Amino acid sequence: MGSSTPWEVLERALGREFSAEDGEPGRIELEPPASPGEIEALERALPGPLPADVRALLERTRGVSVLSEEVELLGTTGQYLEGAATHQHDVMGDGCGNSWFVDVRADGTWGAVHFACHDPPVMLLQSPDLATFFEDLLRWLESPDSEGDALISAMDPKDVWGQNPLARPSAEARASDDGRVRDFARGLPDEALVVDLRGAGPGEGFAWGCFGPETEIRRAGDELIFALVPPEGHGRRRGLLARLLGR
Repeated sequence: MGSSTPWEVLERALGREFSAEDGEPGRIELEPPASPGEIEALERALPGPLPADVRALLERTRGVSVLSEEVELLGTTGQYLEGAATHQHDVMGDGCGNSWFVDVRADGTWGAVHFACHDPPVMLLQSPDLATFFEDLLRWLESPDSEGDALISAMDPKDVWGQNPLARPSAEARASDDGRVRDFARGLPDEALVVDLRGAGPGEGFAWGCFGPETEIRRAGDELIFALVPPEGHGRRRGLLARLLGR
């Protein structure tokens, strides 16, 4: 994580005035602190103990709202992507069933924040950690997207959906110079695609629904290395359609 904690990012922004697209002003509003019982319940639901900076944040506020954006630190609901994280902890929604979630690792560490979208079905990297997520949110609120896109960074889900640029065949990944990618790909079927987000920037990601709604997401432990695996029979169905179309 960066040099600032999530609370320090918010504390510096308290009192600043932000403007909605229609010019309506607004300031950061903090929800009441989470109770000890709520913090304990959250920790029980996670795979490991709460990081000290997250606990310190919850002891000050359970959530943050700025204009129409609300961050719910105790969790919210949105597009759930099975296999994308050890624990997907949603913290903000867009009102359309999509959400930003913290990638909580097996040891309890709060890692990157991702955007899980269902239309189009993509997962995008938003921020490397929660503190940067708040910085990104506040920066976006200072100059909201003129097209009304709910995403905070300069990302286009339709481009990722249409091109899936970071995905490569598992056969190609098996020949990678990177041992972690190579070992992960060896356990995948030939039809699978491998995506390495370890060096990705905001807005980069993958089309989790590239093989349809039953696409399986696999992950190399806590590494930001993913596989997209088609459901059984996917290739046969596609082959039949190709035959019917004479292709």
